Amino acid sequence: MLAQLAEKGGERRREMPRDAEHMAEEERRRRLERVFELQHNNASGFGLLALLLWTMLVPLCGAITAQDGNPAPAIMGVLAAVAATVWGIAASGQRREQRRASVAERLSWAGKQPFPVRGYEVWCLSERPLLDVTLSAPVDHRQLADAVAAVDSTVELEWLDERTARLFIPPRTVTASEEPTHWYADPAALARLVDRLLVPLHTDVPIERMDMGGTMHKR
Repeated sequence: MLAQLAEKGGERRREMPRDAEHMAEEERRRRLERVFELQHNNASGFGLLALLLWTMLVPLCGAITAQDGNPAPAIMGVLAAVAATVWGIAASGQRREQRRASVAERLSWAGKQPFPVRGYEVWCLSERPLLDVTLSAPVDHRQLADAVAAVDSTVELEWLDERTARLFIPPRTVTASEEPTHWYADPAALARLVDRLLVPLHTDVPIERMDMGGTMHKR
């Protein structure tokens, strides 16, 4: 019985967690934009202009019209406010589409690697991102650990079996005043590790696959 439990425990330990797979779509979008450090201005300048026009210019133009009976100032004020509002909405939508296209382009990185990569998007969404590298043949474990450290000494490596290594690349942390700390995956650090170590390694010892995922912090 102990052996059976140990075997099940080993299988569970080797299984790649994917906590972020069922993340809500809006949260997924926001996290990916922050992971890839895309701007979130959302045409705020146009929104502020529209707000000022509606709260200051339009009432002022209405007061002028009430004094001299000429409706032209009120009409011009309303038209300017409407134009700024429409312009702001259109610009905000355009920039959101640009960010969505930028996210999609960055996620295509996984398909450009010389070995199969699974779960890159979930890795990007995870607060503790993990990746398993499965080699086609055994290598010297200590030698690979030293090679990883030479590229990035902050990366943690754990061998799951003779040919599979699990790597943890520390996420970026963002802490704002009076807000909790947020953890975001670091695609730039991943790209350095892949370009400087895994791709060259693949030419000597082919990588069967890179399986990616990770966990979310409990709150």
